[in-house]
Amino acid sequence: MEHPSRVFRRIEHVVTREIAGEFLLVPIKGRLADLQQIFAVNEVGRFIWEQLDGRRDLAQLHAALLYRFDVTPAQAQADLGDFIRHLWAAELLEEVSP
Repeated sequence: MEHPSRVFRRIEHVVTREIAGEFLLVPIKGRLADLQQIFAVNEVGRFIWEQLDGRRDLAQLHAALLYRFDVTPAQAQADLGDFIRHLWAAELLEEVSP
């Protein structure tokens, strides 16, 4: 895993909503606060989002995925990496010092 000691947290200006069985991330401030920036996430994405509290590093998140879901280490790593990259690109995360 690339940089397993990196730690991220959710930005403050995102609310979550569950609507019709879908879990949504909704930015509520700044340029992100428009309907084009609502993100629907699956169960794995929701789990990762809820773990992004600024205390757990990527290695701990990877271990939590393995514990919670029936996935291989490689699949957990791929899912985690992809989700973090998407959130980072959308400016929904910030990196914190461990």
